[in-house]
Order: sequence, then structure tokens, then C-alpha cells
Amino acid sequence: MNAADRAKFFKLLQEDIKETEMQTNLIPPHDDLSETLRVLMPVTDEGDPCLLEIMVSNFVEEADMVIFYTTLIGKIGAGYEDLLRALPKWNLDCPLGAFSVFETPEMKQLYHKYTILFDPDTDPADLEDNVMFHLMLLYEVVSRYFVEARELSQGKS
Repeated sequence: MNAADRAKFFKLLQEDIKETEMQTNLIPPHDDLSETLRVLMPVTDEGDPCLLEIMVSNFVEEADMVIFYTTLIGKIGAGYEDLLRALPKWNLDCPLGAFSVFETPEMKQLYHKYTILFDPDTDPADLEDNVMFHLMLLYEVVSRYFVEARELSQGKS
């Protein structure tokens, strides 16, 4: 997908997501990376948010990809080991994407990653419609696991 089509896609996507009253922030391209649309996505009835980042990237000549990267738990607490034990079952049952832990010496975060492939010549409006459909499905997946993930990560299993 060329830069102009990517910009149009992200503009349409951001407008559509804002209509759902979710907060968004479009990070411009930099350091050879595409734009990133950040969305504060509420995943419980109480409005507990997760950070969703949406990016577009080249895959192969015939296919580009949209990557959904959702941080469910920004700082895993005392339940780290319990959470790690839950991940294989969650991933086996998960209808799309996968859960994992991003770990550095300073922090541990639980995330979910999901990718869809598309033809680079896809019309930006058609891609935006497809991404909104997948975003609805992604919301269902993340919201199903969030409360348990939060409890496990805090050591409340």
C-alpha cells in the first residue's frame, strides 16, 4: 500500500473509531515505520481500557498486513507465573491472534497480537471497512480474557 493510500486509510479508520467515542491518537510515520493509530479501547462494562495499536506493514509483494497489537496488562504483578500457565490454554481457545508476554528487565506486559493480510491495491475505504469488522471481533476476544488476565496478573487466582 502506498503512502497516500495508507494516509487515507488511517484517516477513515480514525474517524470511524472516534464515532464509537473511543479516544484515538495517530502517530505519524517515522524511522521507516508506518503510521500507528493508538486507541484507548474500553473492554469491560466499567470502562477498563486496553491500549490498541494498529499499524500497516509490507509483508510480500502480493500482500501487506494490518497488525493489531493490544496491551491488556501494562505491568504484570505477583501473578506472573499463573498468567504464564494460562496462556497456552487461552491461545488454544482463541479464535484469532495470540496472547504473549513482552518482557524486559524493567517490566512485563501482557499483550495480544492479531494480523490480517490484504492486497496492497485494496481501496483504502474497503480496507477500513474490513478492519472495522476485525476490530469488532478483536474487541470480543480481548474483552473475554481481560478480567481473568487482570486477576491472574495481580496474583488473585
